[in-house]
Amino acid sequence: MKSGFLVKAALPVLLLAGCTFLMGPDEPVGENTGTLTVSFGETGGDRAVSSGKDLPAEILAALRYEVRFTGPGGVVVNRRVSGGGTISLSLTQGPWRIDASAYYMEALAGTGSLSFKLNGSASVRVPMYLSGPCYEITIPPTAGGTVASNFSFAFPGTTVTLTVMPEPFYWLKPGTLKYNDGADHPLSGTSFTMPAADVTVAAVFGKGLTSITEVSDYLANAAGTYTAANPLPLPVSIAPLQHSDWAALLGAIAAAGKYVALDLSDSRVAITNYNGDDLYIFDPYQANPTGEDKIVSLVLPGNATHLGLGTIYPPRFMHFTALKEVSGAGITYAGHSVLQDLSALTGIDFPALETIGTSTFSGTALTEVDLPNLTSFDHQSFQSCTSLRVVRLKNITNSSSRSRVFDGCTSLEEAYLPAATRIGSGFFEGCTNLTTVALGGNCDISGSGIPNNFEAYYNGTAKEAGVYRYYGGTWHYEGPYTD
Repeated sequence: MKSGFLVKAALPVLLLAGCTFLMGPDEPVGENTGTLTVSFGETGGDRAVSSGKDLPAEILAALRYEVRFTGPGGVVVNRRVSGGGTISLSLTQGPWRIDASAYYMEALAGTGSLSFKLNGSASVRVPMYLSGPCYEITIPPTAGGTVASNFSFAFPGTTVTLTVMPEPFYWLKPGTLKYNDGADHPLSGTSFTMPAADVTVAAVFGKGLTSITEVSDYLANAAGTYTAANPLPLPVSIAPLQHSDWAALLGAIAAAGKYVALDLSDSRVAITNYNGDDLYIFDPYQANPTGEDKIVSLVLPGNATHLGLGTIYPPRFMHFTALKEVSGAGITYAGHSVLQDLSALTGIDFPALETIGTSTFSGTALTEVDLPNLTSFDHQSFQSCTSLRVVRLKNITNSSSRSRVFDGCTSLEEAYLPAATRIGSGFFEGCTNLTTVALGGNCDISGSGIPNNFEAYYNGTAKEAGVYRYYGGTWHYEGPYTD
């Protein structure tokens, strides 16, 4: 951003980096004798016309003045001073001329001169005239690290040096450090030449240890005691994450003997051809368990779309006995029995999940399920989840061919299926505490197992879409469903 400073008509003007400031006499120069004091780099309190900002202090401090004093009889005295400094010296009385050159980053930024007759002590400011606008360098906050510049403002042609500081477990992704002056300019190093324009600097930090060696070293050197209640954060970024890498990762976890919160969100699985389709599958199954029992939470690789395969047995996570939470932002399919009987599993986060198989989550300790994009499931998908209290499946429509999906969920109190037009046999069998349901209009609930004679009640009503609640010994229609 270029800006200009207000000019007082009676005083000389200094123009720096497109910013104007005043450098005039502190007092009239009189016919005095004594010491001469010369100052530079003061703005006189003027404000920027366009931005209301003072001239940046870093610009003033970075200036260097080369000063030549020429006096009676051709006497020459040379001095140097940095921005904000003063020169004080004793001079022979008589006529003097001061010629000053201002430098910024070794480049000539401007000149100024002042002639006067010294006949005693005087204090002056040399009027400077600098040209060549300075431009602003903006660095917005970046997740995972910090980028700093040696300047906030710079003249065109100045070398701007950046310092990149990743947070723990983060690293600068190759090719992402760049500046923009209207177009992106990726940097191969950490410096660039300032253009004649404002610039914005950007970077992207990846998260995680990038090799099994780094993982092993990190686990071995992590001080403290890490339990299932206090797992060690373990972010890993390996791309592609091959099956051999996964096996080695589990081996490193087993060798360390520490419980971990494993984050693979910046890892990437390789593409796999399965039944003729190219898929991004994450399948954690190992026939011989190694470190799976030390993983307390798991964030799946960022590009994974399929969790497990189509097989029913063995369950793909069967050795993850300490697993409490699992999430995957891109998972659209979770296979048969993939998380079955994980008695520690209390939370899942699959916002894109569309299809789940038979017994996918059965026998787990889930307390709440919210799968907004789920459209298809198979038999017993959540069977015997005895801690489950709330279910939200707002895109499920016809489930007539799938039975006992929530069979035995004895703690289930609320089930929201606001688009459902048909529910399969035994869908809610054994859900004795279910007192709130949301259904689509005219839904077929024959044999669904909703307790407290809901089927008889519902079939005797207009079967409106919305929420039904059981209290006072009977069911009641509460109105339309809302998120």
